[in-house]
Amino acid sequence: MIDSVTRITLNLQDTNTLVCVKAKRGDTGRKLLIHLSDGSIPYPIAPDCYAVFTARKSDGTRLHHPCGIENNVVIYAFTEQTCAAVGALHCEIKLYGSDRRLITSGCF
Repeated sequence: MIDSVTRITLNLQDTNTLVCVKAKRGDTGRKLLIHLSDGSIPYPIAPDCYAVFTARKSDGTRLHHPCGIENNVVIYAFTEQTCAAVGALHCEIKLYGSDRRLITSGCF
């Protein structure tokens, strides 16, 4: 099966965003391609950075899943836990540098 791919852009200057990604409970064939921007300029992701998808589920549990980074795009593939609980997830992308610095996207 080929994954359903959703492309979104998150502005690192915004603390909240109007981006909403819809999925149904149990979906595992979905992938997010996340472009980061700094205002209107694409944010350059250094080669030594790594990204983590974090989410708070409606039942209060939290997810922390590693993401891939290719060609300056953060890639997150849904897991069984991503859509295990019914309700909205409040998600963020955390970008870590090798110097232990952190940049967090706004919630989506």
